[in-house]
Amino acid sequence: MGFQKKPLSPKPRPFSGIDIRYSLARRQGLRTGFFMGVIALSFLFFFALSTITRISGFDLSLQAMRALMPLTLVTSADTEIETPDIINILVTGRGGGWHDAPDLTDTIMLASLSFQTKTVSLLSIPRDLYVEYPTGGRGRINEVYMRAIDAGQTTDQAMYTLGEKITEITGEPVHRYVAADFAGFIKVVDILGGVTVDIPEDFVDTAYPDGNWGYTTFRLDDGVQILDGETALKYVRSRHSTSDFDRSLRQQTVLRALRDRAFEMENLTSPSTIKSLYYAVEEHIETDIPVADLLFFANFARTIDSEHILSFNLNDTCFQGYAYCQTGGFLYAPNRDWFGGMSILLPDGATAQDIAEYSRIRRYANLIVHYPDMFLEKTPLVFINTTRNSGIAARYALMLRRYGFSMSERDALFSNRDGVEETFVHYVPNENTANWTLEALETIILRPAKSGSGAYFAQTDAATAPIEIVIGEDYDLFLEY
Repeated sequence: MGFQKKPLSPKPRPFSGIDIRYSLARRQGLRTGFFMGVIALSFLFFFALSTITRISGFDLSLQAMRALMPLTLVTSADTEIETPDIINILVTGRGGGWHDAPDLTDTIMLASLSFQTKTVSLLSIPRDLYVEYPTGGRGRINEVYMRAIDAGQTTDQAMYTLGEKITEITGEPVHRYVAADFAGFIKVVDILGGVTVDIPEDFVDTAYPDGNWGYTTFRLDDGVQILDGETALKYVRSRHSTSDFDRSLRQQTVLRALRDRAFEMENLTSPSTIKSLYYAVEEHIETDIPVADLLFFANFARTIDSEHILSFNLNDTCFQGYAYCQTGGFLYAPNRDWFGGMSILLPDGATAQDIAEYSRIRRYANLIVHYPDMFLEKTPLVFINTTRNSGIAARYALMLRRYGFSMSERDALFSNRDGVEETFVHYVPNENTANWTLEALETIILRPAKSGSGAYFAQTDAATAPIEIVIGEDYDLFLEY
C-alpha cells in the first residue's frame, strides 16, 4: 500500500547521554525577563510555554522556527543524530519536603511531542505497577526514583534511572524530564487564579489523608468547578473515590486546565503573575530542559489544537470482562498472596517469576507515540468471521479495542461460512480513507513475528464499512493470548 513502515521496537537512544542544542538560540542574547518567564512556565512544560513567545514579542511559525533553530540530538560523544520528529518528556509529581513520603513519584507520565503530526500524547503509568528496581529488589514503580536517591544518586541521575525504566516498559526513549512537588503544584494553581474543571459526577473520597496520619472526607459536586490549588491537588491525588486508572486521567484533565488557564490574557500580560510563577517554579520544579530548547517547545505548543492533546493510560479493565474492556487494558491485579499481601499490578502475560513482560505495552506505546492520528481518525472497524470457529471476530475486536482502535457500536461483528484461507483487510478507496488506522493495522497488529508476513490489504468498492477485517483460517497467526 506504500505506507512508510515504523519499527515496532525502535532502538532507544541513550537516556542520560542526550543533549538537545540550538546554537542560534544561544546567540540571541535573551533578556533576563524572558528567561524568568520561560523557567516559570516550565512547570506547565510545553503547553504553557507558548506564553513566552507572546511576552517576548516572538511570533514565528513552527516551520520558520525549525529552519532557524534546527533540532539536533547530540550524544555524549558529540556525534549528531538524525533530527527527530518526536521528543518524549518524563513528567513526574511527588510529595516534596512536607509530605510523609517526599520522594515517591505518585504521578508518572510520558509526554510525547510529535512535530510531524502536531500532536501531544500523554501516557500515564500507574504507581502500583510492579517492577524490578535498577538499584536491586522489586516493588512498585513509584519507588524507583526514591530508591535511586537513597542509593546516592543526584536528582538528575535518579530521574534518568526512572526514565530508563520507562523506556524498558514502553520501548520508547525518554529525552527530558520535568518534576514537580505537591507544594509547587498548589502554588502554581493559586497564582494562575485556579483551574476550571468539569466534574462528570459527584466525587466523594471518605479516606483522603488528612496530613496527620488520619483520614478525612473529600467531596466535590458534579458540574463545572473552579478549583484552588489545594482542592485541585486533592482531586488529582484521590485514590479511594474511583480507580487508580481514573486518577491518572484526572491528572491529565487538570494538566489541560492549567494549560488553558495560562493562556488567558490576564496571565499572559501580568508581570506580577510571571514573577510569582518564577519564584514558585525555582523552589518546587526540577527539569533538565535547557532554556533554548524551551523556546522551540513554546512555539510548537502554540500550534497545537486542544483536540490534538491525547490522553492514555494503562489499566486492568480487559480482565474484568469483554464489556468493560477499554483502551490500555494491558494490566491485571495478581493474587496478593504471591507478593506478601501487596496490592500491585502486573502486565498481561507476566507472572510472579517473570514480571517484565512488556511486549504488548510496547506495541501500545508504539501506536501512541508514532501513530497519534489513528486516535483522531476514530475509523470504526468491522470484523467478518469466515471460519467455522465461533467467537473469533469477538476476540479480534477485544484485542484491537485494547490498542485503541475504534469499533462500530452496531453490526460490528459478522459471520460468513464462505471461508477464506488467509485473513485480509478490505478498505474503501476515497479521500477519507483512514490511512493512519490502516498503517497501524498493517505494521503493528496484522504483521506477526511468528509468521514473517502479515495479512494483505486490498481496496474495494464492495465493503460495507471504511475498513473490514475479513478473518480467514490463518486467524491464529494474529491473535494474542
